[in-house]
Formats: sequence, C-alpha cells, structure tokens
Amino acid sequence: MGRKPVVKERIDNPSQKEEWVRVLLPIYIKNGLKKLSMNQVATQLNISKATLYKHFSSREEIIEMALVVKLNDIGSFKEMLFDETQPYIDRYFNSIHLFFAEISGISTEFLLDLKNLYPEIWKRVEFFREYAATMLKAFYSRGIDGGVFNDIDPAILVLNDKMFFDAISEPEFLMQNGLSLQKAFRDYFTLRTQGLFKQSVPDLTKKIDNFIGVVMDSKD
Repeated sequence: MGRKPVVKERIDNPSQKEEWVRVLLPIYIKNGLKKLSMNQVATQLNISKATLYKHFSSREEIIEMALVVKLNDIGSFKEMLFDETQPYIDRYFNSIHLFFAEISGISTEFLLDLKNLYPEIWKRVEFFREYAATMLKAFYSRGIDGGVFNDIDPAILVLNDKMFFDAISEPEFLMQNGLSLQKAFRDYFTLRTQGLFKQSVPDLTKKIDNFIGVVMDSKD
C-alpha cells in the first residue's frame, strides 16, 4: 500500500495574508509574474516555505489575492466620486489623482504576464472595468442633472471611458503605441476634461499635473 497523503494544516488569517501580499505587490507590478518562485516568495517575506504553504495553497492564490488587493485600492475612487460634501470639480480631480496614484508603477510586463499566464485571474480585471464604468455613469448622470457637466448622454461618456480603459488594460495596445500606463492615463483625462465641464476649467493641464503630483517625462 502506498503512503497516505499528508493533510496540511491551513491557517485562515486574511489580515496576515494581505500584509504579505502588500510586500509582494510592488515586486509583481514592476517586474511581472515570472520571476518569483515560492521559495523566493518565502525569502522576500522572511518566512519559511512551510509557513507560506500553511497560508497559501499555491502561487496562483498569492497572485490572485495580490490583484484583488490592488483592484480594491483602485476601486476606492468611488468614495471620492460620491462625496457630496465636496464640489464636483474637486471630486472629479481627486478621483483622477487617486486612480493615477494607484496605477503608477504598474508595468506592461505585469499586465502581459497576468493576461497570458493566468487568464482566469485576468477575468477580475475585466469585471473591474465594468464596475468602474457603472460608477462613472452614475457620477456623470448626477453631474448633468446638476448642471455641472455638458448635456451629453452619460451612456456616450461611459462608452468613451470604457473604450479607453479596455485599451489601456491590454498590454499589447501599450506596447504597440510605445505608451506607459501613466502617460496614456494623463493624456486621456486632459482631453476628456476639456469637453466635460460646462464652464472652462482654468489652467486645466496645470491642475491635472498638480493633482497627479508628477511631471510625466520623469515617469517615461
């Protein structure tokens, strides 16, 4: 008779797992997903491989949780969009700033590896695009009703945004056009804002750069 399989003890500690994932995230989004084996992950976290496997069943589970954490961070833009204590223009630009800060540093290698190596996990990116479009449609609708935005059908505004988000989340589009995620985002929202508000926004480019908080040339 063969040896009985060893039943591994699992530890369900979401806060500890998220803490470790946040250590790994900057490495993943900068270098892609091919370079860290489970041994190397354990080394990065300064724990044993046995401890790592008590919390995570596989490398895929770590990567999926890392993506979920990142998408949740990006998705917090919703709180700013619908903060009714702030003027619409501040809510809009604060959301741009948060979104930009959260995507800053995400490399084409990370997107490419995620899409090609982990297609099931990649579906979470596709779901997030739909979620973001739903939030933006509600925001545009309220802004139009309040007389802040030009009277453009919010479905058209969202379609435009969705096409942009679909494009920039495809690593092939960025590579073919020699774009970083950051520059594509900045240029799009400069163009977008010029046609969105009923009244002109003074020093639009300067305002976007101030909210983003970087000079784009230093990022490329």
